[in-house]
Amino acid sequence: MARIRSIHPGLFTDEAFMQLTVEAPLAVPLLIGLWTEADDRGVFLLRALTIKARILPAAQADIGELLGALERLNFIRRFRVGEREFGAVRNFCKFQRPKKPKYLYPLPHDLHLYVGSGGTGSELSGNDDLTSSEPESDERGASSEPVPPSDPQSSEPVGNRFGTGGEKSPQIGGGRREKEEEKKISSDFGSKAPAELELPDLALAAGQADPDPPGPKPRRRSTDEEPDGFAEFYAAYPRKDARQAAAKAFPVAIRAAGGLNPLMEGLRRYRFSDEPKFVPMAATWLNGRRWQDQGVPAVPDPAPTRRYDPRYFDRPPAEVRSLPKPRPGSAEFDAWDRAIDGFITPAPDKPGSGVRTPL
Repeated sequence: MARIRSIHPGLFTDEAFMQLTVEAPLAVPLLIGLWTEADDRGVFLLRALTIKARILPAAQADIGELLGALERLNFIRRFRVGEREFGAVRNFCKFQRPKKPKYLYPLPHDLHLYVGSGGTGSELSGNDDLTSSEPESDERGASSEPVPPSDPQSSEPVGNRFGTGGEKSPQIGGGRREKEEEKKISSDFGSKAPAELELPDLALAAGQADPDPPGPKPRRRSTDEEPDGFAEFYAAYPRKDARQAAAKAFPVAIRAAGGLNPLMEGLRRYRFSDEPKFVPMAATWLNGRRWQDQGVPAVPDPAPTRRYDPRYFDRPPAEVRSLPKPRPGSAEFDAWDRAIDGFITPAPDKPGSGVRTPL
């Protein structure tokens, strides 16, 4: 079963890896695929047909030749256990550290050092170091031979790379070494940093500190609390509807008017209608900036005079009764009905309208 592995960017500048890309380009994906097919100790079952089907199914290449190129450049090493043939990936355990490793295939003792898992085996032959014949060392002068992981169960990320001989040993961010250095710094300086470091200034430069001076923070206004001056305005406003909406519009109106006094002067100057239904709500008055108006409310147009049929009015009852019967409920119907009783109905727009005059 294939597994997820990590690849360090330093792999692509490795001398042996660059030589592999020139001599056998298809061996590059094969090498990476073998990392995923190997168990957590870097051992894989060496079956050419199966490897081709799982890693390079569409490539027109001889898997045997590609495996030979990897073995020639010391990326893998073949070995047999009984009748089965296996392969081991060089320094696999040094750079791949799964949290809960699973070992599926056997590994001879003389190959433990080759895969980087430690043990007492024979010295490596050929390119014992990662890729260079020169010893690789870190700042403390440690040897570049494969070093077994201090904690095989560790899940910390490890750079998957082959050294070039002139580089320092990989540094793992957030690892044990960094934590020890942090503890050492904290023990040397206590809870404070060295005197030459101005932490407040650095924090301000990084935008992580609060530039405001320490002190009590201003109290936030509750959503149910009315703004200052609103009670005075609402008491003077003639219509008492939708108080909450008016309180919400009041701060904006105060800023637009330039203060409470100009707003109250505009309110006192404004002339409202005598009809309550024509007085706008306080929120509407504020949002419309009515304090800037002259205060002349709109007067509704009078109801238009209804037109009537003059044939039914001011005429003898006998003539009215001879006319077609009007629509019930109309003035003409009332005049026609009165004509049956013998009364003359004056026209609606004349004085004495509606008074029945006997014949």
